[in-house]
Amino acid sequence: MSKIISTLSKMWLKVKNIENSLFPELQEQFGVLSPKEQKLIKILDFAEIEKNVCSTSKTNPPKDREEIARAFIAKSVYNFQTTRDLIDRLHVDKTLRVLCGWRYSSSIPSESKFSRAFQELSELNIAQKAHEQFVQKYLSQMTFFYNATDATKIPLREKAVKKDKAEAKVKHKAGRPKKGEKREPIKPKILEQQQEMQTVDEMLSLISTDCGVGIKQNSKGNREV
Repeated sequence: MSKIISTLSKMWLKVKNIENSLFPELQEQFGVLSPKEQKLIKILDFAEIEKNVCSTSKTNPPKDREEIARAFIAKSVYNFQTTRDLIDRLHVDKTLRVLCGWRYSSSIPSESKFSRAFQELSELNIAQKAHEQFVQKYLSQMTFFYNATDATKIPLREKAVKKDKAEAKVKHKAGRPKKGEKREPIKPKILEQQQEMQTVDEMLSLISTDCGVGIKQNSKGNREV
């Protein structure tokens, strides 16, 4: 538990440093930052995506790769549906454009260059590397346990118990009963009855333990008994 608290305190300290030191400086230049802009700044600071963007070409090294990588993170934060929407927003939003690394709107690459850069960044596994670095930095000394539940259908030899046919209920007209008409009180549900009980044994006594028939929907959408 102490390791978890110390790790969380490091992450929380970094977030507070961003909010107390970086945000005021940016607000002096761009004005009040929106919640999405603050979220983008925190993600870019934690991800440190620039460390994983590299180019091996010596003659004509590709340009704007770090800026485009930050722009694709912004695309996810702002929930833009297409790259065209991202580029249009970069042209009109000065704060977002500067956070991604472009000072002027004329410096923003074309949509085709965004597409080529996205393929290159995918081949470099930028997201996986950033995730591994984050885990090694903050969670390398921690052990996590998880529980996986399998809902696969298992055939059983036990057969379902036949239930006696319930008596047909007397149907009444909707609305209040007529004067002098007597109706049977509605039987409370199991949960409502259990609220008045004190022990677990009393609560479990209301639940049937007989084998029954259930229907579930499998991964293909088909219903199985």
